[in-house]
Amino acid sequence: MDAQAAPIVSVIIATYNWSSVLRLAIESVLRQTLRDFELLVVGDACTDDSAEVVASFGDPRIRWHNLPENCGNQYGPNNAGIEMARGRFIAYLGHDDLWLPNHLERHVATMEKTNADVTYSWLELIGPEPVVRRCVTGIDTGDEYEGKAILPPSAIMHRREVVQEVGPWKDYRTVVMGTDVEFIGRLFQSGRKFAAVRRLTVLKFPAAWRPGCYIEKPVREQVDALQRIRENPDFLRDELHLIVESLLRRHPDELTQIPVLPPDTKPGVIIEHALRVRGVRPEVQEPATAPESYPPLCKMLDLTKQEAAPYLWTGWSWPEPVYRWTDKKKAGIIFHTVDRDPLLVRMHIAPFLIPGKLEAQPVTVIFNGQEVAQMLLTNNELETHQFLIDSQHLQADNMLEFHLPKADMPMNYGYNMDTRELGMQVSWIEFAPQPPAVAAGE
Repeated sequence: MDAQAAPIVSVIIATYNWSSVLRLAIESVLRQTLRDFELLVVGDACTDDSAEVVASFGDPRIRWHNLPENCGNQYGPNNAGIEMARGRFIAYLGHDDLWLPNHLERHVATMEKTNADVTYSWLELIGPEPVVRRCVTGIDTGDEYEGKAILPPSAIMHRREVVQEVGPWKDYRTVVMGTDVEFIGRLFQSGRKFAAVRRLTVLKFPAAWRPGCYIEKPVREQVDALQRIRENPDFLRDELHLIVESLLRRHPDELTQIPVLPPDTKPGVIIEHALRVRGVRPEVQEPATAPESYPPLCKMLDLTKQEAAPYLWTGWSWPEPVYRWTDKKKAGIIFHTVDRDPLLVRMHIAPFLIPGKLEAQPVTVIFNGQEVAQMLLTNNELETHQFLIDSQHLQADNMLEFHLPKADMPMNYGYNMDTRELGMQVSWIEFAPQPPAVAAGE
């Protein structure tokens, strides 16, 4: 590249007195498959040997600039780097982060293909030892960026001119969120076009997860990662395996495990369910006729026990240790009573929710064909709810129905492989005479 020609990309590394890790970040830039870039390393009033480390590479594409006063945050070095930049695109790299070799190439290709203003790739957050937590950010729930996923600066690229239009990075003392969150949020709110690279291209070792790292200045994690990138042709595959393992260790509920059932669970219930899902057995439909007999009303119905089975008319799964799931968009309870006293019904329940996707379960309670209650369940912890049944609704044979229009299979949300149509967990249902004070309208 001609030293005077404007490069495609201007890379900005903001740094402060951690020259040993800075050297590794610079190396990950110099190993990029896209070679047409300039690297602007901007010190936040560094007092160590960072300038000498930058000079030691002897690469004319690298420029060093040290701010005269410390800002205490990347906003100052980033703004200084933008003022120095000559490239069409701006990319940022944290001085303790690493890029995979195709980072710039993938971002530029996405920029040119989509004509986007901002591109973003997947970034792996790597926690410290001894328990190394790994997770990935930059993955959307939909086809377009919705302004919700965290996009660390090391994972983004933007056109240089957008800064002139939306303004520079702001002083961290003037914003509530982090300066990076505020800056990227401002780009999004301005209506700039975001495009996803949809590839893992960045390894981030968050300093906030490593107390004292600016005092001790460790580099072993970055050294090890960079060596694996250089020497292991299957690095990306192996790293994705580590990410999956870390995710499943933190969320064991997403592992495919043998279900834990009460010892009195009826044999065959799980296989019967699987056969119905596969179509080998006919799907259980709501009975067309009323049950032949209704069990007598009991004060406390424990749905984790097999003794509850005669009361379960339709729409229920097998019992589990502390609850039983509804398994249809409608579940029914039947009972017989000779009394006509008003009933207070108390239930210990929790909804099926998926954060960010299914935030609430509406429940309509129908008793003998009449609506008696509406509930909106938003807390996924078991809690007690109650409603009243007036004496005018009671008959000798009674049916209590729960209509759950949002009941769905966890598999449809990518949560796990459960194919039951879950609506709510029910631990127990209590039927008690309506207290006199309630009956009197007090």
